[in-house]
This record gives sequence, C-alpha cells and structure tokens, in this order.
Amino acid sequence: MKYLKMLILVLVSVALFSPFSATAQEKGPRIKFEKTIHDFGKIPEDKIFEYSFRFINEGDAALEIKDTESSCGCTEAAVDKKTIEPGQTGEIKTTLNPIGKRGKIKKTISVKTNDKTIQQVTLTVSAEVFGVIKDHPQAADESIFSEKCKSCHVVKGEGKFGKELYIADCAFCHGESGEGKSASALNSQEYLTKHDAGYIKDWIANGKEGSGMPGFSKIKGGPLDDKQVESLVSYITKWKKKEKSPDTSKIAGKYAVLNNLQGTHEKGKVKMTVYFDFYCGHCFKLYMETAELIKKYGSKLEITEIGYPLWEESFKPIEAYEIAKELGKGNELKEKLFKLAHWDKMKVSTIEVLSAAAGSIGIEPKIMEGQLKSGAKREVVLKSASAASRQYNISGTPTVIFDNQIKATDNTIPNLEKIIESLLKM
Repeated sequence: MKYLKMLILVLVSVALFSPFSATAQEKGPRIKFEKTIHDFGKIPEDKIFEYSFRFINEGDAALEIKDTESSCGCTEAAVDKKTIEPGQTGEIKTTLNPIGKRGKIKKTISVKTNDKTIQQVTLTVSAEVFGVIKDHPQAADESIFSEKCKSCHVVKGEGKFGKELYIADCAFCHGESGEGKSASALNSQEYLTKHDAGYIKDWIANGKEGSGMPGFSKIKGGPLDDKQVESLVSYITKWKKKEKSPDTSKIAGKYAVLNNLQGTHEKGKVKMTVYFDFYCGHCFKLYMETAELIKKYGSKLEITEIGYPLWEESFKPIEAYEIAKELGKGNELKEKLFKLAHWDKMKVSTIEVLSAAAGSIGIEPKIMEGQLKSGAKREVVLKSASAASRQYNISGTPTVIFDNQIKATDNTIPNLEKIIESLLKM
C-alpha cells in the first residue's frame, strides 16, 4: 500500500509539472491560420493580385509577428499589426505581381513569430499566368500554329534554315538578335553557358512546359523538320562568346555583374537606367538626388528613367508619363507626379488627377484624359516591364543598371558615384 501511494504521487507530479502537460502546452502565444495555401487560378500577366491570409492568436500571451520574407520579389507581404493579443485576429496581405511570368507559378511567404511551438509558418500562393500582349496572340491561350497565327509563326519560315529561319519564326518573341521581347533572351551568356546544344534542341523541338513555348517539331504539331531544328540550334549556340568576360573587378562600390547580358560600355561615358514606381518613396528620393549626378558628370552620364509598375495603381501614372514623353513633356510630368504623390500625399492613379496634372504643365487635359481612357499605353508599359523583369531580374524599385550589365545593390548617391567613376576610368 505504501509503495502504491508513492507511485500515485509520482504520477500526479509528472502530470502536473511535465512540460508536455495540457496546461504547459496552452501557455504562450499560439498562431493559427484559416488557411496557408491560396490559388489565384488563371490570371493575366498585366494585373496585380491580392489575398489576405487571416489568423488568430489562440494562446494566452501576446503574439508577435517578427518578420515576413517572400521567396520572390514578385510577391510581397504586409502585416496589418505586429502584436496580436490573445483571442484577437490579424491578417497578412499578400500581393502577387505576375509581370514577366508565364505558366504555372508558386511563391511562398515565410512568417516568423514568437510562438515557440511553430516559430515559422510558410504561406503559399500559386497561379497560372497567361499573357495579354496583343501582338503575341498565343498570349491569349491560342496556339501559334493555328490558322489565325500561322502567318507570323509558320508561313514565313517555310523552307528556311539558320538565321533566316530564326528571323522568320523566332525573332517575333525572342528578338532579332536574341535579346528577348515577349519571351526570354536567347543571347544571354548565362543561358548559353548553362544549356548545351542538346538542351536547346530539345527545347525547340518539344517546347518548354509552363513557358508559353510550344514544340516546333513536326512530331509535336509544329512546322519544322529535324534539319531545320538543327540549323536553329547551330545559329543560337554561335552567340556564345568565346572571349573572356570584361574585367569588372576594378569597379568600386556595391553592385552585381549581370554576366548573362552584353555590356554597352563606351569609353568616357556611362549609361545609367533607373526603373521607378511613382508610389515608391525611395524612387522619389533618388529622383531628387540625381540632379547632383547630372551636375557633377554632365554629358558623361546619360540617364534614362523607365516606369516599372509594382502595383495595379501604378499603371495609370506610368501610362501618363509615356504619353507625356511623346508630347515632349515627360520630365515635367514625372516631377509633378512624384511631388503630388509624396509631398501632397495625393493618389495619382485616377484619370482626373492625371489630366489635371497634365494641364498644369501645358498638356491639354482632354488629350491626356482621352488617351488614358483608351488604354493606349498600358500595353507599352506592360511590355517594357515584362522585358525588364526577365532581363534584369527586377524584384523592386528603384533598380539602377549601368551600361546594361552592372546592377547597383546600394542606391545611395555615394555608392552610385563610385560605380560611375570606376566605369569612366575603364
């Protein structure tokens, strides 16, 4: 009996004080999501999509959202509040920007919390992206070998080989020099280094699933015989450079070298391209500061600024900027819209605001209004952003590219000056 009482006491003590007891498990914050996976379904590449993952704190202490990290720059996450008390709910708003993407995609967001039982939760968004660029009918999910499309993708290449066949059948999407248009760049040195002739042959003949690239061989329903496929492989692989890549080790500052691209450097001159979004505060700051660079380097520095929409609301102001450029007022409207968005805190995505802004710099408001309503420049913006996304792997703005090959990883003026001065010495 004595031993039995001692055994019962031990068991009760274990139940009460064990770290695995129900009481111990309930202590602390506990995050629980309604769902951790969301599929947007079939979506066009020219729109921004959003979804909010909702969760609740089922614990008995405050839940802290420490950080969120996306697997790709095309996906962003925003937390409505960092601290969630017991019993309260919160949400993580995810934004998917499919510009430059095609086919099935899957992106993840890692959510880090102070919940000791699950310190990191992975949220997943997926979609099947289709193109909408009007001069590329396949983007609307129509076969490029159909009656409607074959005049561009079949007829012109009949009986041709090598360069002539490439210009006829491939340049429409990949560019006449392989630089990439609505499809990826084939003259990319990174691509040609990673992929041998066998891979490229298979890719041309059988297509590439999820990329919008169909199989061009006759066995796959395409127009090309084996000799024509071989001639394309021979032509494309000749773009691979045999000479050594330019020595970039002497360039000062913080940057990444885009070895997949061909540099456009000219002695004594630097070409600087800035991709920006009117709603981006860092873009506005850089825009205001570039006056220092222009003053310091003068004609030695050529700056090109290109709109890159990060959000659905970003399209209209960038469209307006493109319209203004054609009317010789691009710089004036760019400055006006930046100041309205960041000094006056105005929403610059409405046609009314954009037309009024145009009027203030000497553009007839009705002209701006009419062109914006027609959507005449949306496709121009989309194609530019899509090509830049593929070419420079843009994950945010501002993105600064020097001589088509040097991508700044620090956009402060001192760092940009280091890069510019190094390039001017080369």
